[in-house]
Amino acid sequence: MENQTDGGAEHVPHVTRPRLTVVPAAEEGVPVLELRGDLDLTTVPLLVDAVSTATRRHGRQRVVLDCAGLLFCDSSGLNCFLQMHNGSGPAEGVVLANPAAGVNRLLDITGADQALTVAPTVGAALALLRS
Repeated sequence: MENQTDGGAEHVPHVTRPRLTVVPAAEEGVPVLELRGDLDLTTVPLLVDAVSTATRRHGRQRVVLDCAGLLFCDSSGLNCFLQMHNGSGPAEGVVLANPAAGVNRLLDITGADQALTVAPTVGAALALLRS
């Protein structure tokens, strides 16, 4: 019996994952960046650029990252959050607002929720910055 192939083409399903979208805004003069999609090694530079742009526009200060639409975050994204929180980078710090379930789990199992400032809503994050 002869092994028949289709010219060597493999039938591998093509899976695309959402990329990161950062939607900038400001509330009460504080930069608020809404994150949508995936934060990983390839998209961390997009977040850093967005935070840099926001802090140039509003002055170097703390930034609120609205994580409700963040579907995935790997260790690169977590490291980025930690560095920004500690003031290493373009902002004096960040507050994570409304983390999606998967991100919340990552923060919990790594203990990063104890190191980062996390708020349940953007409004609560802004209140933390005012206090």
